[in-house]
Amino acid sequence: MDDFEIPEPPQGVPYADREDALATRLLEVNGLPTEGAPLRALLDGGDSPVVKAAAARQLGLRGDRDAEPRLRELANSDDDLLAVHAAAGLGKLDPEGGAAALRKLVTLPHDAYPGALQAAGELARTGEIRGESGVFAALDGDIPVLRTIAAKQLYFLAKAGSSEARERLDALAADPDPGLAALARTQLGALAER
Repeated sequence: MDDFEIPEPPQGVPYADREDALATRLLEVNGLPTEGAPLRALLDGGDSPVVKAAAARQLGLRGDRDAEPRLRELANSDDDLLAVHAAAGLGKLDPEGGAAALRKLVTLPHDAYPGALQAAGELARTGEIRGESGVFAALDGDIPVLRTIAAKQLYFLAKAGSSEARERLDALAADPDPGLAALARTQLGALAER
């Protein structure tokens, strides 16, 4: 699939569930399968890595045990972003297997592999705050896309108990970048709800 629609993030979904909800929505708006063998086939097709990543997350959400071997393979993909989503899907089926793949990904250099930043957030969902130093370094850097990816992980790190992540969120709420400031305020609101 060469041309597909990337939908807006779903409204009304808790912050912690947005990646999964976005993956589901991406499949739905593009008329792609959302369960069973047709969904598993997306992992093997020539489709975009974005579609494969959405399928990997959806398979984990669906508890599709038949997808586990392929998710395990993709969690070791050379495409770091695809690997993160495959590890997240795998983590729903095999929590230790998913966490092990994420631990490996957070060791990648964050400035060359944005998946290392996302992996830190996914790993923080399990209660581990490995990779937070990479998130903080990217947040302090001057590459806008990496700052944004890093900022999105602060919620998960703070929820896992990182006091520095919480402090970073408080500071980011006053960032000169209005997008990052709004993102921080959203995360702070989500943390206050728990």
